[in-house]
Amino acid sequence: MLVSTGSTLTEYALRKNAFKEFVEESKLAGFDIIEINENNTLNEGGFFQKPVSA
Repeated sequence: MLVSTGSTLTEYALRKNAFKEFVEESKLAGFDIIEINENNTLNEGGFFQKPVSA
């Protein structure tokens, strides 16, 4: 069984320019997978906004 972390935590690390550290800490904690997903939790800053086609 593989264990994953990420999603909102990944978005937070990206927002804080700490993704590399997040990956390293995740490895040390024993996680096998880091989820990268668009939850729109950071949308207020425009980090994951996508254009909407008409």
